[in-house]
Amino acid sequence: MKEKNKIIIPITIISIIVIILLVISTIFAVLNMNNTKIMKGIYIEGIDVSNLTIEEATEKINQNINNIKNRNLNLKYENDENILNLEEIKAEFDVEKAIIESYSIGRNKNIIKDNYQILWANLFNQNIKLEYTIDEEETAKKLTDIESNLEGVLIENAYYIENEELVITKGKAGLKIKQEETIKNIKENIESQLQGNENNIIEIKVEKVEPKEIDIEKIKNEIYKEPKDAYYEENPFKIYPEVEGVDFAITIEEAKNILKEEKEEYRIPLKITKPETTINDLSETVFPNTLSSFITKYDATAKNRSTNISLVAQAIDGKVVLPGETFSFNSVVGNTTKEKGYKLATAYVNGKSAQDYGGGTCQVSTTLYNALLRANMEIVSRRNHSYIVSYVDIGTDATIAYPTTDLVFKNNRQYAVKISASAKNGILKIEILGIKEDIEYDVEIESEILQVIPYETKTTENSELPEGTQNVIIAGANGYKSKTYKTLILNGEEISRTLISEDTYKPMIREVEIGTKKN
Repeated sequence: MKEKNKIIIPITIISIIVIILLVISTIFAVLNMNNTKIMKGIYIEGIDVSNLTIEEATEKINQNINNIKNRNLNLKYENDENILNLEEIKAEFDVEKAIIESYSIGRNKNIIKDNYQILWANLFNQNIKLEYTIDEEETAKKLTDIESNLEGVLIENAYYIENEELVITKGKAGLKIKQEETIKNIKENIESQLQGNENNIIEIKVEKVEPKEIDIEKIKNEIYKEPKDAYYEENPFKIYPEVEGVDFAITIEEAKNILKEEKEEYRIPLKITKPETTINDLSETVFPNTLSSFITKYDATAKNRSTNISLVAQAIDGKVVLPGETFSFNSVVGNTTKEKGYKLATAYVNGKSAQDYGGGTCQVSTTLYNALLRANMEIVSRRNHSYIVSYVDIGTDATIAYPTTDLVFKNNRQYAVKISASAKNGILKIEILGIKEDIEYDVEIESEILQVIPYETKTTENSELPEGTQNVIIAGANGYKSKTYKTLILNGEEISRTLISEDTYKPMIREVEIGTKKN
């Protein structure tokens, strides 16, 4: 009997303890049941959201995200720095999911599980991950833009037709951004900033790459054309521009022998067959309307730049683009070389101001870009300059660098269009000609400056200048971040407003010499 009592007493004690724990646990659960705030000890990416309502926690996390967005990302390779905005790469943060997960801790409608979660968070804290995504395709495009401005960038082989010759420009080995690795670094940096690290500098990963081999047979197949006369049909109306017959004037073997020479540029003679009827013979009939027009001004007394602008305008003048076809500025204009009559003038080369053959080309591409926007054309490829330009508003320029950076558009209209370009007396005018459709929109282009990036001043001493005097070598210019919108208007009413570009312009350093020469 005594043995039995000894067993019963411990069981009774244990039972009482269990009952007490259940009572306490129930009271604990009931008390927390009416709690409308996130439990104590809950963090989102290291940010304390304890005892906050859903609204308060959302505001706190969004504030942290906004701080990161305002900090931007600084992509760096050696001395080259590029600012990348998180909006440009469409960074999205799933704040709602993180908040819901935080709020749900201790609210499973299971007393034991809820109490365990609440006690665990109180004792050891619990950190919730904030999921985010970036548009990797858009990020890759931005990296390609940055790549084109790197000093020593890879240049691939390219070709274009000039008169009766195929001109092949030999590529050069150079730097290419390792996009996958760099995108991985971008993601890791965003993750690090979410966790409180304010370092926004990201190393651009690069590799040295050789250009692809010149495939002369592939090029021949791409340029070969049979001659065709221009004509049009009326029902339904459709234009067929002339096609010049193009073929090699030599054999493939002879062309391959030319390529064996070590040259920067190869010229393959072509056989060009002219059609009897051209689009210009039909011009008034098939291009009766001016769909859009845009003008920029240049200094006519700057002879070299004026010559370049005139030559490029002549190159694109009269070009016809059929519905659904694309137009490549670089493919039409080609390389602006001394041999083609281009002069040395100021241009941006590898993101820096320098003298280059064809300086002024970008003013023509920019003027064309603005005419295309106002004709509501589809822009396939366009990039802004490294620094602001003076002849158009911020966010409406289009830079060119043969063969790496191009302006490409697609004719998304019902009928063919023709480019009309002229440059004289300091006026560059480009028109898009064609046939008006049943619905034609008025187009307005508007740029919004988001941020001004002040320029820095670099001073150097000059012992040849008298003490106390200064010589400004480069005036300097602020950098900018901008957004540009296209608004379609029909019968005076706004139909749509579309973001067409987000651009970043670097500040140009002001360079000043300080005289130190004693009198």
